[in-house]
Amino acid sequence: MESAMETATEKRTRRRRTEKPARRIGRLTDRDLAILEFVGRCRAVQTTILAALYFGDPSTCSRRLARLVGAGMLRCHVEHLNAANWYTLNERAAEILVAEDVAEESLFTGRLPSAETLEHLERLNEFRAALLLESRDAAHGVTLRTFLADHDLRRLAGAHTPDLVPDAIVQLAQGNAPTIGLAVEIDLAHYSPRIVAERKGRVTLGLAKAHAPLWGLPDGWRPLFLAPSVARLRTVARALVDEGAGDLWWGTTFELIVERGPLGPAYASMREIAAAPRGEPVPFTRSVLPATSSASTATG
Repeated sequence: MESAMETATEKRTRRRRTEKPARRIGRLTDRDLAILEFVGRCRAVQTTILAALYFGDPSTCSRRLARLVGAGMLRCHVEHLNAANWYTLNERAAEILVAEDVAEESLFTGRLPSAETLEHLERLNEFRAALLLESRDAAHGVTLRTFLADHDLRRLAGAHTPDLVPDAIVQLAQGNAPTIGLAVEIDLAHYSPRIVAERKGRVTLGLAKAHAPLWGLPDGWRPLFLAPSVARLRTVARALVDEGAGDLWWGTTFELIVERGPLGPAYASMREIAAAPRGEPVPFTRSVLPATSSASTATG
C-alpha cells in the first residue's frame, strides 16, 4: 500500500524530460524594476552602464543580472569574450512593468540591434548614464526631466517622421531657471561633414531662426555634436560654419564628456572649433548649465 502511494506521488511530482523547470527569482526589488525599465527604455544596454548606475560592485551587478536572465526578465547577448554583455528586455518583464504603471509605449523588447546600431547605441547610453549620474549629484541641483532617444522619437512620430530626428532630445531643469533643451547628435564619422551640415545644420538653423519648437523642446534649445575626435570636430565645424550654424551648434568629444562630465565645461561652439588654429588647443570651456563656471584648461 505504501509503495503504491509513493509511486503515485512520484508520478505526480516528477518533471518530464522535455518540460523546462520553473524560473524563479523571488520578489523583484525596486532596484530590479528600475533596471528592467532602464533596459526597456534604452532598447539594449551593456553591463558596464548598469553597474555604474545601479551597483557599487561589478561582481554584484553581474550576479543580479544573471538572476534576472535566469528568471526570464532579461535576455543576455554575448558578442565576444573581451566585450561587456548586452541586455535586452523580455516580454515577461515588460508585462510586469506595465502592471507597475510604466507606459507600454516607452518599452522596447526583441532582438539585439545590428552591430552598427549597437556602436551608436553604446555611445548614446554612455551619455544618458552620465547625465543620470550627474543629476543625482545634489551639488549640480539639476533634474533630468526628459531623455528621448531616436527610437523613442520614431515610435512617437509613427508614419509621419519629420525631416530631423535627433539621436536624443534632452530637457534639464535647474532651480527656477528656464528649462534647458538639448538636441544631441552622436557622431561616428559615418557621414561626410557636408552631409551633416546640410541634413542637420540647415534644418536646425531654420527652426532656430523661426523660434520654432524641436520635438517639444522649449525656445532656445541647442544642438550638441559629440564626436570621436577633435580632428573630426574640426572638419564638421567648418561645414556647419559655412552653413551659418556655427554659433548654434556646440561640439565636444566622447573623451571630454568622460573627463569633465556632460554638464561641465566640455563644449565649444562650432565657430570656435573651426577658428582654432591647427596644432593649437580648442577652447572647450562652455557648459550647458548657465550657472556653471566655464573656467577650465582648454584641451584639444
